[in-house]
Amino acid sequence: MRKARGAIDLVKAVKAIGFQQAVEFLSEVKVDSPQQKRPVTGHLNASDGQDQESGNSDGLKPFVGSYHNYAVSCPWLDTRIPDAGTRGKYGVFCYNNPARKSAWSGRVMIPIKDQEGVLYGYLGRYIGGSHHDGSDAPSK
Repeated sequence: MRKARGAIDLVKAVKAIGFQQAVEFLSEVKVDSPQQKRPVTGHLNASDGQDQESGNSDGLKPFVGSYHNYAVSCPWLDTRIPDAGTRGKYGVFCYNNPARKSAWSGRVMIPIKDQEGVLYGYLGRYIGGSHHDGSDAPSK
């Protein structure tokens, strides 16, 4: 089977026509350009998630959660960032909530913020055998 390289090869194979006829066929095809989404401008209103300048509600909504309430000490993190002030400044911490079985327990939480410091969520860094419970596998 011959490897096709694009639209022209596809039209040639399907219609059993030559190169020039395939080009002519494709030149008659009307293609709508994809609609460009307008980037969100201004600041999102944390209460309703709407862009205050444009009223656009397609933007990101600030994170509402309590992961930071379950920050625990973590030798892995303490070794890499010994200064607690630096960890606090950037909002990096190890999460563990023993009251629930969370896939994020024992992970280093890295906040995702915009330029104004609005929190949108966290990345969770799996730290392997240094888990709070000593296990070597990620939670499921």
